[in-house]
Amino acid sequence: MKWMVALVSALMINSVWAREPAIAQDVAGIKLGDMRGIEDSINPRAKPWVRVFYEDNQVVGVIYRQPGLSNERKNQIAFVNRVCSKYGNNVFCDNARSDIEGSVQRTGTNKTFAWTGFSSLYTVDGGFLTARVRREDTFSFFPKLMVEIEMWKDGYELPK
Repeated sequence: MKWMVALVSALMINSVWAREPAIAQDVAGIKLGDMRGIEDSINPRAKPWVRVFYEDNQVVGVIYRQPGLSNERKNQIAFVNRVCSKYGNNVFCDNARSDIEGSVQRTGTNKTFAWTGFSSLYTVDGGFLTARVRREDTFSFFPKLMVEIEMWKDGYELPK
């Protein structure tokens, strides 16, 4: 179990080194600096998972957190591909795809729970964006996936 914690920690730490400009500068259509009320334009399907933070009526942070997703291989690949194609492919995207494929080859099944996720840090105009696809609970017999995308203004700390 210690190796899994070490692996997840290494992935999170290494994501700092993978920092590169994001292709998309938004989360659910919201950009840093947008005016208060922008959340009214969010797609109704995404609204339950989006939190927007303001300072002086301008967006300084956005959190998109969607839990409870099926942890099958096809979903793992689909979520990684969606995040990486929107914000930018990098070595962590490639490693995640390789890890997912490798876990299928080891188990011989499409249903695999071995993959623990990935994280990648991007720069956006005036701030940073972290995109993650990970298991909700690392130590579960039937884990679900969670997609997390956080964007914040440089110097602003998102609430936990």
